[in-house]
Amino acid sequence: MQKFDSQNTDISLYLTLFERQARAAGIEEEEWVSQLISLLPLDLAQIIIKESEEQMREYTNVKKVLLDRFKMKPETFRIKFTQHQRKQGDLWKDLVFELQNYLDGWIEGLNVTDFKGLKALMIADQLKRRVPNEVKDHFLDEWGELIDPLVLSGKLDQYESVRGHRKINPVRMAERKSLDRARPNSPRKKHPAKNAEKTEHQFGKIPAPKGNWRNEKFERRTQPACYICHSTSHLRPNCPQLNKSKELVNRVGLSEQTQDLFAPYLSKALVNNDEMDILRDTGASIDIVSRNHILPEHFTGEVVYVKQPLDAEFRCLPLAKVELQSPEFGCVVTKAAVIDAQLDSGWYLLSNKTYELILEAKRKPTLNAVVTRSQTRKIEPLKSEEKGKKAVSPKEPAAVVKGDTTPLRLPPAVREDGNLIEVDKAALQSAQKGCSTLQTCFLLEERGNSDFCIREENQEHEAEELKILYPVSDPNIYDFERIKADSALEGRLSPTEIESLKQLLGRHKKIFSNDPGKTHLVEHDFELISDKPIRSKPYRTSQRQNEILKGEIKRMLDLNIIEIGQSDYASPMILVESTGRDPRPCIDYRLLNANVRTQYFPLPNIEERVERVAAAKYITVIDLAKGYWQIPLSERARRYSAFVTSFGTYIPLRMPFGLVNAPYFFSKLMAQVLENCDTFAVPYLDDIAIYSENWEDHLKHADEVLKRIGNAQLTIKPSKCKFAQNHTKYLGHIVGGGVRSPAEAKIKAVMEFPTPKTKTQIRAFLGLAGYYAHYVKNFSLIAAPLTQSLKGKIKKEGVNWTQDGNRAFTEMKNRSTEIPVLHAPDYNREFIVQTDASDLGIGVVLSQRNDKGEELPVLFLSKKFTDAQRKYGTTEKECAAIIYAITKLRYYLDGQQFTN
Repeated sequence: MQKFDSQNTDISLYLTLFERQARAAGIEEEEWVSQLISLLPLDLAQIIIKESEEQMREYTNVKKVLLDRFKMKPETFRIKFTQHQRKQGDLWKDLVFELQNYLDGWIEGLNVTDFKGLKALMIADQLKRRVPNEVKDHFLDEWGELIDPLVLSGKLDQYESVRGHRKINPVRMAERKSLDRARPNSPRKKHPAKNAEKTEHQFGKIPAPKGNWRNEKFERRTQPACYICHSTSHLRPNCPQLNKSKELVNRVGLSEQTQDLFAPYLSKALVNNDEMDILRDTGASIDIVSRNHILPEHFTGEVVYVKQPLDAEFRCLPLAKVELQSPEFGCVVTKAAVIDAQLDSGWYLLSNKTYELILEAKRKPTLNAVVTRSQTRKIEPLKSEEKGKKAVSPKEPAAVVKGDTTPLRLPPAVREDGNLIEVDKAALQSAQKGCSTLQTCFLLEERGNSDFCIREENQEHEAEELKILYPVSDPNIYDFERIKADSALEGRLSPTEIESLKQLLGRHKKIFSNDPGKTHLVEHDFELISDKPIRSKPYRTSQRQNEILKGEIKRMLDLNIIEIGQSDYASPMILVESTGRDPRPCIDYRLLNANVRTQYFPLPNIEERVERVAAAKYITVIDLAKGYWQIPLSERARRYSAFVTSFGTYIPLRMPFGLVNAPYFFSKLMAQVLENCDTFAVPYLDDIAIYSENWEDHLKHADEVLKRIGNAQLTIKPSKCKFAQNHTKYLGHIVGGGVRSPAEAKIKAVMEFPTPKTKTQIRAFLGLAGYYAHYVKNFSLIAAPLTQSLKGKIKKEGVNWTQDGNRAFTEMKNRSTEIPVLHAPDYNREFIVQTDASDLGIGVVLSQRNDKGEELPVLFLSKKFTDAQRKYGTTEKECAAIIYAITKLRYYLDGQQFTN
């Protein structure tokens, strides 16, 4: 057991734990005192030593001394039992244990040993709860020891019989206020007996009270009545006579000068068929409209919290359906918060959300092959240099007049990214030249030195629209030829195997997409340990960063990952920028995560995953398209995980990155999707590795995994998938064919790491290089000078870069370029364990022999000796090395044959 900490530990709980541990260890009760003294600090041990030797031998006496030292009397235990609350982060089971301990201390301190005594104690406690404080003060010295309810009730009755006959001072006439003049119609004057009693008291002798005068006074109370209308059905605050009708006292309007300031930002539109001025507010996230323009059937039944003008707090407003009509953008249907009719300024407040809808309605196609009626209206006369000639030129690119009804098919897209579609220029020109529709719309002339003349139009006319097949952006981008090229299948697989793989992937082509899907299996939810809303202001960003964030927000809105909204919780969005990588928007959920109740699900072990996949001959690695974004959020989680930027508040609809429970929840989903597939498919977050020993099994395994992904309504990103590989990159390793090695990118990062100057930089280097510690023999011994420099209380201070540290830093970089290939363990062969101990530490090599008798390394381990272990003798160090090797390699050696 740990030593007792008087500052942070409850002595009663500690003694209870000590007694349980002593019984479990089989220690006799006579030895408890000596064992307990060794665990107590010096000041408490001195208190025990001051007692007589006979009392020190009894544990119950020592326990009583300690409890008295911390003032743990029976009354203290009772208060803790009735008032103790669960601490933040503790389980309810912890609270049960603590309450049991306090109850035991309470009844043991009062020598309650049977049910009859416990029953009397509970009744006495209930009596004490009902006793006034002044009575408690009278019995303060013996209050905690009164556990017999009959004795307690007798003392209380005796106290009230003595204190009950109090002398009542008469009230003088001059000091008495007349209630008759104050309330002439008061119902209290309807009790003549009471008034007669008062008159008798005023002019006669005051009679002595009979019995319990408090109870008689309580019984004489009359029914409460309203002071305004004297009705007994309500009290004064709810009196109808106080409810004044609301009337407009004064209206704050705008002067003509103020109206002129808003003129450039106003426009006309119909709001539910009422003509109004539309005011664009770039800081609003919800439209605002007066109740004067809303009918009862327009209300949606939803509410929103907003701040009204001149209000300091949020106010709940109803939402109503609003139809905006204008010649500029047509008709847009949206929702608006409805304010009181008294606040009507004659304006409709247009928010960012509705403005996006208007821009979407006004957006025109980017291709120039279509002529709309609105475009033909924009054709206007152009002044000609030649008198009498009249030419026309459109404001936008030249219109193409219809020749026939044959549609123009665009060539297939080379690449699609969101709303952008790229086509091959040469293919498009070829398609245009072969289109009879376009050939009738222009005339080719030879190029010469003569001036170019714009052909005269006899009269302006409106051209008919040309039918054309627009390329639709399809998120399902299955392309087997691209997959075959990316996975380098030709040359490794036979034509028959490639064809079978093509048929397999074709059956599941719907799950190939750049856009995230939406699973129906789960919905991420979490709860907070505090009800206090967590709000943060948006971080200030530069103009360049704002443009990047706006682009990311727009992409998330287009994918229906987030929506514009309001919440009483708000976390700021930040832009993470690092050298060599594109800026990455993230949400700073640190304050929220500190109040989230943690949900735990075991994450898979990377080393175990890599070894299992490395032993296979055929490997397929699948990467989900934005895996987190494929999990929907619950209503409560949406409210909690809202985030803010300098240009608005947004509500996530899918599970965002940065939530503390997100990795565990996603791992739980993947375990559910791939249940009973652990013999051929292992997930690590959104990476799924499918491994098999032969081609037929690999096709079956891949078909089963893809089928389960499709049934879960998940999507995979083909550009990040590798199919039917013999060697592939997986979790930072190159695996396959029974071997594994580090990825080149990781080795390059180690080699390019700059010389550390602080402890933080040394930790970063050791963490980067330590990821491949199993590949380097005696890694811990080589890194010993670097780990030695990390000693000290200050974690971020600079270091004195010594020659030994520089030698270790250089040696670790050189070893990274000489890393051997490790082989996957074969549990059908015997393991070889080799250990070596030096003055600095331990080195271990786990290996196996192949059919040729060659020894193949499986794993390298190392450990630096502590200061105490350095004092071992040579034999002791070698034995320590063997114990360390067997302990660390028990996952490989358990149930296996091995030699040392």
